[in-house]
Amino acid sequence: MKRRIYFALTVLSIALIIFATTANANEGFQIQIIDKDNYMYISTEAKTVFELLQEQQIELGYLDIVSPRLDTTIFDNMVIEINRAFEVYISINGSEAYSQKVSPNTTIFGLTQILRTQSGQNYLANKPSSMILYPEATIELQTISMTHQISVLPIKYERIYEYSDSLEKDNFKLIQKGIEGSHQIKDFVQYIGEQEVFRNTISDQILEHPTNQVILIGTAQPTNTAVTASGQTFNYREFRIMEATAYTADFYSTGRHPGDPWFGITASGMQAQVGVVAVDTDVIPFNTRLYIEGYGFAIAGDRGSAIRGNKIDLFFDTRAEALEFGRQHIRVWILE
Repeated sequence: MKRRIYFALTVLSIALIIFATTANANEGFQIQIIDKDNYMYISTEAKTVFELLQEQQIELGYLDIVSPRLDTTIFDNMVIEINRAFEVYISINGSEAYSQKVSPNTTIFGLTQILRTQSGQNYLANKPSSMILYPEATIELQTISMTHQISVLPIKYERIYEYSDSLEKDNFKLIQKGIEGSHQIKDFVQYIGEQEVFRNTISDQILEHPTNQVILIGTAQPTNTAVTASGQTFNYREFRIMEATAYTADFYSTGRHPGDPWFGITASGMQAQVGVVAVDTDVIPFNTRLYIEGYGFAIAGDRGSAIRGNKIDLFFDTRAEALEFGRQHIRVWILE
């Protein structure tokens, strides 16, 4: 009898356990899902987070983040949070901003790494790299670029002067044309945006050496030849057109009368006579031999206060001759 009672109680216990388990299975797990501003409370028999989202037909974007992970096993009173990706706006080097979708909790550093993967370009942001992005944030970036720049630049030639008595004085002759050379410079250059911030020369290689220009300067005195009105040939070193006046030894021209011990004596000590002319000795030194058109051969032997620069004063024996000559421009040859 006791055995029958024990068996009956055992069967009853097993039945109660099966009933309770079946009841719990039918009821399922109680889950809370937070999707942005949506809060959902559901009962599910799904085994994983992934199965639950499929069951509830909740779609995920490829940048959305689910916490806990999709392969996490479901348990009662579990909270599942879906953080959706969002748009931020990016301006590069001052360009018009464009939108970029990012995952939640993405930092500015993470954004620059995403862009670097897309473009192969490094970026510098206007805000701290650790800053976490938020929806519709505008981020200003500048590209960081490094390049090797090669430039070919000219090398100026030098001008060399040589002197030779084979060429007349003050004459020039080009005996070798100057040709520029060239050199190649290789620089390492860094830019932030479009602005150059660093430059360093790596190499400087001469491609072509310059050819110096050589100019010959004459030192020989000129040996020009001219002919007088009477057909006499003479050599001269300089030719001038000068303003000429005339003077005599009288008081009007010299301020001295006959009988004065210095009457008729020029500034150089020569006797005043036809062929002795007054000059500016800074232009034509004393004792310089001259040939004067319409006057003949002469020598620079006198000077006067009014004779300055390119002027000459011709001696005549009489005042009448001097007045007749007056003032005129004449040709003067400075002789060797």
